[in-house]
Amino acid sequence: MSKISVILPVYNAEKYLVKCLDSVINQTLKDIEIIILNDGSTDKSEAIIKNYQKKDKRIIYLFHENIGVGLTRDKGLNKATGEYVSFIDNDDYLELDMLEILYKKAKENDLDILCCEHIVEMPNKSSLRKKLPDIKAINITKDNVSTFFRDYYFTYVFHAPLWNKLYKREFVIKHNAHFVSIKLVFSDDHYFQIQLLANEPSIGFHPQPLYHHLVRQGSMMQSKKENFLKREIYLSQLIRELPYKNEKLANMIADGYLYSRLLNQANKKMKKNSSFKTIKQLLNELSQFSGYHIFLKSSRVNSSHKLFIKKKRRIFFYIFILLKNSKIPYLGTLLLYLKMKLLK
Repeated sequence: MSKISVILPVYNAEKYLVKCLDSVINQTLKDIEIIILNDGSTDKSEAIIKNYQKKDKRIIYLFHENIGVGLTRDKGLNKATGEYVSFIDNDDYLELDMLEILYKKAKENDLDILCCEHIVEMPNKSSLRKKLPDIKAINITKDNVSTFFRDYYFTYVFHAPLWNKLYKREFVIKHNAHFVSIKLVFSDDHYFQIQLLANEPSIGFHPQPLYHHLVRQGSMMQSKKENFLKREIYLSQLIRELPYKNEKLANMIADGYLYSRLLNQANKKMKKNSSFKTIKQLLNELSQFSGYHIFLKSSRVNSSHKLFIKKKRRIFFYIFILLKNSKIPYLGTLLLYLKMKLLK
């Protein structure tokens, strides 16, 4: 049994695949198996993979017709034999000691999930995401699971994507964690994560950035979000139907997930258009869904979002947005600070 199974779905990634594969096969941790799954690519991806397979006997190569990244990951999980599992995106790359560092920390602290920090690589700049606390382990129990979702998951401290994490394969198998088709949901990452988090894992954080995530036009996450609301509502229903230990927790997680996703989308839209008409429309859309009360209790939710959520204080949010997008943005921050002080 290898220490880590690296699962790498590939779809038309010829421009990025060499850099990705170089960062995987040259890991300082050598005891790994590399499962590459070609999801029906029509470019030169297969030729690149086969060339690497000739050079590295750890590579297991599988081809199938296009089914989407989530179901492709399921195939990789079924093939994996490693003690831990790592999911990689085909246009990203790793620091060469990433797997060794994470494996050592996961073993030392007997973790089910270990999350590291990452760097976002954009066309003209790189950006370090700085949200992870330096915590060796959080043991989720029935007494703190709601707090973890509220303060870490819904606020994106524990980042939803799979690629900057290690998962204990035994824990994944025990709880039958799996993916769903991206034709039905927008983010199958969330569904996989929530299945594990609801079953009380031990989680660790490693604030050192070890993963490089490429943001590019044309990638799956940057493409048009067709039927976004419909797919998110469907996913929240799937989340609600998972076998939780109590119904109250199921509703809290499902409602909190949906509201966090809609709030995140609203925030992105407001950065593009901060007109009063746009904000009013977004507020009306959000008011149809429950879950806002979860965010008002969280100490990690952005203060401006709390103004946005509270109906009686939204005029202050609108003024804040106008000032932040003006030539005097610091006045917006000052207004927000003074208002939040008065609200306490």
